[in-house]
Amino acid sequence: MKVKLTEQQLVNLAKNIKNNTPTPQVGDIDFEKEAPNLTKLIKTLMSNKDAGINNITKNILPNTDKSVSKSKFARIIPKGNKMMHPLGRKEPITSPFGSRNTGIPGATKNHKGIDISTRSGSPVYAPLDGVVLNSQDTSPNPCGGFIKLDHVNLETKFCHLRRLNVREGDKVKKGQIIGYSGGGRNDPMHGNSSGPHLHYEILDKSGIAMNPVSVEPNLG
Repeated sequence: MKVKLTEQQLVNLAKNIKNNTPTPQVGDIDFEKEAPNLTKLIKTLMSNKDAGINNITKNILPNTDKSVSKSKFARIIPKGNKMMHPLGRKEPITSPFGSRNTGIPGATKNHKGIDISTRSGSPVYAPLDGVVLNSQDTSPNPCGGFIKLDHVNLETKFCHLRRLNVREGDKVKKGQIIGYSGGGRNDPMHGNSSGPHLHYEILDKSGIAMNPVSVEPNLG
């Protein structure tokens, strides 16, 4: 006899396993009678502390850690298709897009983004709905704490973050906090930075960097 489980029944079964329920039963299915092999497996998992129950069930139970509903958002979020400022407010641009000569060893002379002045620990927001393409400490790469988002028609990139709030594959909403700015000498993941700020890039779908101020007028 074959026993077919609905998605919800499978979730309930996984909860029973995780909670060490003595009689693993879901709905009106009597596993002892109708699925003895499955029952044997469940009992083995329950009795074996080394079976890694949490590792087994984490792929079945809903993952609430990535829930957007539990994420923090900005108080004011632009409506419609208007992009949100990554800091939620206009701040001075200390290094513009394009050619530059900073005098800082290792600093690129072809700046593919803009540097926005802000104190360390400032919330950094997703400018549009999207998906996280990358989120990691790229050290010893000069970017340091790095997040890249895909927004269907364009991509955005953030560097020198001291804290990363999202992971690769996460879906994010406009105005959601994705991380916190850094760049200070004592900040973790600061990369090659002369002081606290946010490095922000906007790229087209082919990966070519565009002047963020031209794409997002509320930056300048």
